[in-house]
Amino acid sequence: MAMTILNEKFIRFSEETKKAEVIAEIYVDTSDELPERNSLNDRYLHQGSMAYVIRENIFSVLDSDGKWLSVDSGITS
Repeated sequence: MAMTILNEKFIRFSEETKKAEVIAEIYVDTSDELPERNSLNDRYLHQGSMAYVIRENIFSVLDSDGKWLSVDSGITS
């Protein structure tokens, strides 16, 4: 998995997951590499986390159900 976390904002520490909840800005190569909300070792991705999917030229946003929703990036090559 080629994923880079560019930026993150700490929301709180979750006693339930024992992880820091963060809103993150992420780069991935393909949408298959988008992480699940609880898949990172030390972070829990919060609703509103955003990812740029480089090879597909799309932005995705994490919703409250933990699903990545694609958003039109408006970027042309």
